[in-house]
Amino acid sequence: MSQNSEPDWDNINRGKVRHFFALELYKHKLKHNEKVSLRPSEKGIIEMFVDYVMNGDEEKDESIAVRLMPEKECKAIISGDPKKVKAEQHTRAVIHLEARGLKDSDLNKVLDALDDGKITQSNLTASVDKIHDIKSNYNKE
Repeated sequence: MSQNSEPDWDNINRGKVRHFFALELYKHKLKHNEKVSLRPSEKGIIEMFVDYVMNGDEEKDESIAVRLMPEKECKAIISGDPKKVKAEQHTRAVIHLEARGLKDSDLNKVLDALDDGKITQSNLTASVDKIHDIKSNYNKE
């Protein structure tokens, strides 16, 4: 920042709000003996809350889609060393990659099922097939 420019107060305030939500997630994970790491989908959820606090009820075009891991990260996990990538990470990456293009309501259902442990490595193929069926039905509407 140069001497003459004003600080970006919107960005500073977003950072303060983001800090609050990240801290609450951290405390929640500690309380429930969960691994204290921040998954990409959790970053998206935090950003949704930050947007809500900062903007109110204004809807963003990417409202639910921000829960998706970046495509590059998904592909890196999928093509990574199978000995180093856990089954849960692989499943999450495949679902996040395949779920792109789903309507918000369907995407939300898929990601909730994934987060609830209903989509696993053992039923991954069937889950991906179901996602493809949902997408193909969009063309029929």
